[in-house]
Amino acid sequence: VETNMVFFDVSGLEITAVAFNDLLASYGIRFSTMGESLVRGVTHLDVSGEQIEATLDCIRRITENPSPLYSPQRPA
Repeated sequence: VETNMVFFDVSGLEITAVAFNDLLASYGIRFSTMGESLVRGVTHLDVSGEQIEATLDCIRRITENPSPLYSPQRPA
């Protein structure tokens, strides 16, 4: 089945879906949050393979070391 959606469970990162999404936003990437730990991304026809790879690189950076990048005390 082909789809343009991907789901992430970020509970293993010890941050919330909202915090994960905030980190992505710092790279100009937006996902949807679906509950406390689930994040959903959706692409469209205008998104290139190169853009998807760049997004994955940002996600790797976040998942390799999320704690120093996000402080719950950070002002909104």
